[in-house]
Amino acid sequence: MTAQAHASALAAIRSKGAAVVFTSITEGEHDPLTETFGEPTVTTIEGYALGTRAGPADVELYTANGLSVSDTLTLLFAPETYGELPPIGSEVIWAGDKLFVRTIAPLAPAGTAIIARIGVTR
Repeated sequence: MTAQAHASALAAIRSKGAAVVFTSITEGEHDPLTETFGEPTVTTIEGYALGTRAGPADVELYTANGLSVSDTLTLLFAPETYGELPPIGSEVIWAGDKLFVRTIAPLAPAGTAIIARIGVTR
């Protein structure tokens, strides 16, 4: 049932929204013997998003995380792959601006995210 709900949500957001790619980089492991680091890992999460107004729950979440509501954009995001969400700190290009994920509020009725409201800032 939830995979079907995800497919439906993805189709709806795809029809009105824009394609987005969230990118995160994880540093390579540190080798204390050689004082070197391994290659970083780049992870991407693809999907579609709509810019939306912050609702009361968003405002509460932003305030609790020390974010300014006027400086935080809310994206309604549907991932291409059911259940994938970007980690906090990921970057995304939206309307030509590089923004960073600060908050994530997933809708996960059966424990796996269908969509999420993502707060992003510069």
